[in-house]
Amino acid sequence: MDYKLFASLTVIVHFLFIVFMISGFLFNFYAVFFKKKLLDYFCIRILHLIGIITVFSLEALGKYCPLTLFENYLHFKARDSFAYEGSFIIHYLEKIIYPDVSPAVIIISTGVLTALTLLIFIFYPPKRKTRKTFSDKIWEEN
Repeated sequence: MDYKLFASLTVIVHFLFIVFMISGFLFNFYAVFFKKKLLDYFCIRILHLIGIITVFSLEALGKYCPLTLFENYLHFKARDSFAYEGSFIIHYLEKIIYPDVSPAVIIISTGVLTALTLLIFIFYPPKRKTRKTFSDKIWEEN
């Protein structure tokens, strides 16, 4: 089994998750002020809300992200040192995913993103689209 490859794939998935968390917030923020119709994407907004609450909870409790743990496990199984040996893309993605800043900065910034996301969700809840049944469509035509 190629643990190094799977570790690299895990880094990419982790990075994409972070991009989704940040861009999801920016998407919501943009929609509130410019295009309210975008706030109707129920599934995306629910997934984003669950994700950002999970991230904040893990940060606030001082727990590691499951993707970090999985990546570390794969690196261990591959007998990797964590030095820059592999792909330069993975090297720089890891710098973005694991910035060299105080944990307090990450907790506070994640808390602010979570609070604002919750406020947007409360004041501008997504509308669930109701599906029309076949009989509803027939009655509409008559």
